[in-house]
Amino acid sequence: MMNELVPEDLEADSTVSVEGLTYTVRVTCDGDGYRAHLSWQHLDGEQLSPPFSNPRSAMIEGQSMAEELILAWRLRL
Repeated sequence: MMNELVPEDLEADSTVSVEGLTYTVRVTCDGDGYRAHLSWQHLDGEQLSPPFSNPRSAMIEGQSMAEELILAWRLRL
């Protein structure tokens, strides 16, 4: 069985550090569905995912957005 949020839990977060870059993916539920909010410890602002029908998909999208940015930063170095 997959570990998913139960309906009463409308938020979840995950903080990860990769090669000195620390980011947090926070999943929230609004009227349109579940969204991932990606924020970085060393940057202001956040990125917002499109809505998803379940929290697991939103979390996966948030992690994917972070990995794409890390790869882009590596290519610039």
